[in-house]
Amino acid sequence: MHAVACIVEIGHHGTPVRGELVRVQRVDERSVDAALAEASFRAMIERLADAVLVLHRDLTILYANPAASGLFGFDKSADLLGRALPLLFHSDDSDGLRERLNAILATRAPSPWRELRAERRDGAVVHVDVSGTRVVFGGKPAVLAIVRDLLSVLDDGKSGAQRVRDLVRELHASPRSVDGSQAIDVRPLIDSSVREAQDELQHAVTVIREYEGVPCVEAQELRLSQLFFNLIVNAMQAVRESGRSHREIRIRAAVDGAWVLVSVSDTGTGIAAAHLRRIFEPFFTTKPRGAGTGLGLAICREIVTGRGGEISVSSTPGCGTTFVVRLPRAAAPISS
Repeated sequence: MHAVACIVEIGHHGTPVRGELVRVQRVDERSVDAALAEASFRAMIERLADAVLVLHRDLTILYANPAASGLFGFDKSADLLGRALPLLFHSDDSDGLRERLNAILATRAPSPWRELRAERRDGAVVHVDVSGTRVVFGGKPAVLAIVRDLLSVLDDGKSGAQRVRDLVRELHASPRSVDGSQAIDVRPLIDSSVREAQDELQHAVTVIREYEGVPCVEAQELRLSQLFFNLIVNAMQAVRESGRSHREIRIRAAVDGAWVLVSVSDTGTGIAAAHLRRIFEPFFTTKPRGAGTGLGLAICREIVTGRGGEISVSSTPGCGTTFVVRLPRAAAPISS
């Protein structure tokens, strides 16, 4: 069984500024409503800048912290109770969100961060990341979700606030390191990211995977899943937009000394040299207005560099693009 713990980043004034879900191995399943009844845990959740919500099996909201009401444009948290979370998102994103939330309930597998478009009460669109995991609330299965305003992620990064992370273990103690990282085999994460990307984009692409005795890396599973998902979705979109009959993505994972290398190559349209220099800049995008925030690759870079790794890109216009991720290998042996 799995539970959720919350990683909290503390700003320079001692205020929680960021929350993140990590999966925790456990023997028994403790309920979130019991944890929320504890003053210290509830105070921490209600001071987070990220929206935290607990969803019923029908995906209506049972609990929302103050940040959730602010994000969706409501006066108070109580105004959100009983509303279906997917209906608070753009019509093009709500069905996909509903499917992912139902999958969490069915499989108990946490959902990595996904960029979606939330709609405030006044109709304004907010680009957000959404992640969730299955918990127990009121003795019944529920979903604990965190919704993160992408613009606030970049603003907080620019502020230079000290990022001291405290792992809140009110739900269950975990043997993992303080930031929720563990030794991870990248191969199953790549495989699941390919499946999710294909389901989301729903177009035929040949995906070739080459794995060469890959050691584990030390990382947070949800963040690493987000990294691979973003790179694979970008590749699939590039191949789709090329208009070619030959639509291929090649993903290679290998070891290079103390590094694990993962490359994602596509036969898409390629990237112009002038754009290539800016590809990892926050808010830079070559997509049409309203089709993207320009934060996906910037976030990928933050995930990689945050683990002491490197990410690079090479491209030939009209031929395709290759992204290469280099991550330090973990001390633990390869996963079975």
